[in-house]
Amino acid sequence: MKSQVLIGKRIKEYRKRSGLTQEALAEKVQLSAHYVSAVEWGRSFPRIDVLIDIINTINASADQIFCDVIDKSYVARTSILADIIDGLSPVQKRQIISVIETMTENFKTEQ
Repeated sequence: MKSQVLIGKRIKEYRKRSGLTQEALAEKVQLSAHYVSAVEWGRSFPRIDVLIDIINTINASADQIFCDVIDKSYVARTSILADIIDGLSPVQKRQIISVIETMTENFKTEQ
């Protein structure tokens, strides 16, 4: 997948998490809703100043937006996983942690 598409998907994800529609985001950053849609689909890519405005408006970090395209973004990915897990019940959290512990132990024995 092209980087633009992956970045656009993250922008869409965080826009929705912020409770914004494309129209509301567009208004806040003085763009058209059509352009916001094109960015989210990876058909357009904003200038850096516009991208910064978008990221700030959707309450995301650059790491969160670029985590799929930058090799050293494991910290952001860990943060995303923590956010996902945080929304689970205590039982579900324990199950996820158990699976992760088992997987990491298996990785250690493979080395």
